[in-house]
Amino acid sequence: MKCPNCNTINPDNAQFCRNCGMNLNETDIPEEEIVHVPTIDDDGDYRQETVNSENDSGSSTLIACCIFVVIIFIAFAIFSFY
Repeated sequence: MKCPNCNTINPDNAQFCRNCGMNLNETDIPEEEIVHVPTIDDDGDYRQETVNSENDSGSSTLIACCIFVVIIFIAFAIFSFY
């Protein structure tokens, strides 16, 4: 069975992908949540890798929170001198 998330070949009776851990019983991924990432494998061959964009939303939120904290810290530092 081929994983719809990362295209890894798994045993036919597998419930989860051995590469990305996706539940193979839930194969309906909305098209807007699928991202195609170009990659080059170890042999130097170009291939298109499919990644579920839902996994990336946590890192975007973390980056946004860090930027917010830095802006608040800078604002506090500037106004504390007045």
